[in-house]
Amino acid sequence: MTAPAARRQAIAGRIVSGIAVAFLPFDIAGKLMVIPPVVDGMGQLGGAVATNLRAGNPLVSHVLFPTYLGLFIWVGLWLREPRIRGVFPLVGGDRAGL
Repeated sequence: MTAPAARRQAIAGRIVSGIAVAFLPFDIAGKLMVIPPVVDGMGQLGGAVATNLRAGNPLVSHVLFPTYLGLFIWVGLWLREPRIRGVFPLVGGDRAGL
């Protein structure tokens, strides 16, 4: 990858990560103000999403939103970190550099 392309990719990764990080102050504020849907929304990444889907909880607030947040976190990391791109390449590639 050329230096300008790598720089653009790193900037894009910072922007995507920034979107995920920008959500966190709103989440903290909602928890401090004890807003029930925000307080009930703890631990929503990973297995909790699957559990909420299986339990029939609301799709947008309990399943899709945390899924998108997790996706933004991973995409931002993938764009910024070449070692992550080596583990999860979009196209076939050599993983010997790990």
